[in-house]
Amino acid sequence: MKNKPNRFLTKSESYLIQFLFPKLENNFLDAISVQDMNEGMGSLYFPKINLSRNERYPISILNEILIKDLDGVDILITLFQDNSEDLFELDIWKVDFNKPSIIYSLEELKEALQIGTKSISL
Repeated sequence: MKNKPNRFLTKSESYLIQFLFPKLENNFLDAISVQDMNEGMGSLYFPKINLSRNERYPISILNEILIKDLDGVDILITLFQDNSEDLFELDIWKVDFNKPSIIYSLEELKEALQIGTKSISL
């Protein structure tokens, strides 16, 4: 399967990653490149120069949250790091397998977590 081209994060994706992993600095997020994954739900792969995807694998979860999409359906969002402790993948899974419509600011993410959803910080 051919890799999709690299691109920079959208503002919404940057907010989401910053929310999941606040230790990352904004200037890092502004410069990071990602690849859209082929599953259609908005998941992202963080490519690494000089290493193929086959040489990397997820080793741990940095953070995971369960939030409601605009239509009320649950979305599980997980940020993984790889075997070199670098960002590996942002996995987004809507439980009804439809494409999520989430476009949140940091404040909206905090509010979404306060209304019956939960954060699982590891």
